Amino acid sequence: FPDHPLYLWARGFTSGGAQRYPEAERAWLALGLKTRDNEWRFRSAVGLGMTLQVQGKLADAERQARQAATTAMARRLPGAALEVQAGLARAYLLFRQDTAGALRLLEEG
Repeated sequence: FPDHPLYLWARGFTSGGAQRYPEAERAWLALGLKTRDNEWRFRSAVGLGMTLQVQGKLADAERQARQAATTAMARRLPGAALEVQAGLARAYLLFRQDTAGALRLLEEG
């Protein structure tokens, strides 16, 4: 039961919401490692990326966003991949004030 993907997802989600970020990181990582299903891996990458971003770990968050976009494309969900790319572009604008980089990300997506 503690290794069930839904349990790990809920643990990551609730821990992040309660600002217990190290616990949330462990839950998201466990979710990604303990399942081979691309849907759960996508959710893991998105959740971990958001947890890292809120802590200011922008390079690690970007890596997770790119992993989520790759996983979405593997699932044949280009809209989900574009949504992730748009979120990454928004982060470039907000945290780096990099308009050119944000536009480049959207063109790549």
